[in-house]
Amino acid sequence: MKTRNKPLTPKQIDARRENSKKSTGPRTEFGKARVSLNAVKTGFYADKAAYAAMLALGEDPREYGKIYADLVNSMLPQNEGQLMQVEDTAVIRWQQNRNQRGQAGLIGQAQEELRRQHSQKWKDYEQTLEDAPQEQVIAHGIASLPDSAGKFERINDLLKMAILMVSEREYAEARATLRMIYGQENESLFVASQDSRLEDLAEGAQGQTAKDEKKWVLQDLEKDRQKWNRAWKEHLETMRMPSPADLNACFVPKGKAWRALQRQAASLDQRLEKKMRLYWDTQQKDRERIARQWQEEKLEMTPEEAAADQEANQFIARFMGFIREEAKRKAAADVPAAGATGGSASGPTGEGSDSASEPLDESGASTVKDNTTTSTASQKPDGSAGVPTREPRAAAEPEVSEQSEAMPENQGEFPKTNRKQS
Repeated sequence: MKTRNKPLTPKQIDARRENSKKSTGPRTEFGKARVSLNAVKTGFYADKAAYAAMLALGEDPREYGKIYADLVNSMLPQNEGQLMQVEDTAVIRWQQNRNQRGQAGLIGQAQEELRRQHSQKWKDYEQTLEDAPQEQVIAHGIASLPDSAGKFERINDLLKMAILMVSEREYAEARATLRMIYGQENESLFVASQDSRLEDLAEGAQGQTAKDEKKWVLQDLEKDRQKWNRAWKEHLETMRMPSPADLNACFVPKGKAWRALQRQAASLDQRLEKKMRLYWDTQQKDRERIARQWQEEKLEMTPEEAAADQEANQFIARFMGFIREEAKRKAAADVPAAGATGGSASGPTGEGSDSASEPLDESGASTVKDNTTTSTASQKPDGSAGVPTREPRAAAEPEVSEQSEAMPENQGEFPKTNRKQS
């Protein structure tokens, strides 16, 4: 590196001092706030930088905070790495919201432009001919001026005057009136033919030719007046307010900005899809890694730790078996209760209604005979005497099985495990 051996002269020192005054950095508050965050990249202060940037852009940081909190609650990151990926996902989602706001801004600008054009058209339409340049009117006539109410009204009035002048044989005045409408330098076929006919009539043409020319001039002037009236109506049609179709067409604006927004939206969608896929792959790998570590720790257990772990697993199995047995017992107890509720309210077995309806003799015994006939008894097999008869089921009473009596929680004892804490 080349070093400077000669000292600076007073002139050079003054020049450097003057130059240093020109490079003072940003002077506005917004510029100073942005420059103060240039060195911030990651870490705790990065969130502050994003917060300040959102405020500077007129955005609401609480909206980003809600997106981040919702993603954390739904995706449930298990470590710092997964939490960083969730944060990146929230940032991409926030950028998608920005892109949507940008699209809405372009659509709003297009609709505002339609309304602005409509207002400008009305301003132009309401202009008078007082501000029209005199040289243009003389050379090219009133017809060359921009479309406005004053222009159409003036042309209509002049054509009516020209028709009236021709009818009263004032051909020179009618010729001057046409010059006012179309100008001195107009060389169109219509103007040339009308000017030639009016000139012939002004010079005193007689006979049938003069009558025909006069008739043709009047017909052409009337057609010209109707043409300008139609143009006036068509121009008024363009002055209407933007229709719903015009406003809906603004939802697909054109231009480089819109194409850039569409490309950005597609890119953000791809980034979000990749980030979500990466997050779930990371969670799967983390679960596999934790399971692998647990297996390795299990292999490294001492005999005492392995016995304690086996005892804990047996206790869990017995406890789950007790829960299943208790559920079965409750289900069995609910069945007779449901039958008693559906039959009769006189007793748990539902026999009270039948006995109450039977006729009794003087001794109180029932006079209804057994429904079992002789033929039915003869149809029973020989070995039916050894078949136990079905007794009415009594109300289920809560019992404690041998398995439940042997449960540690019934004895007030729980085994203590010495499993190694992972």
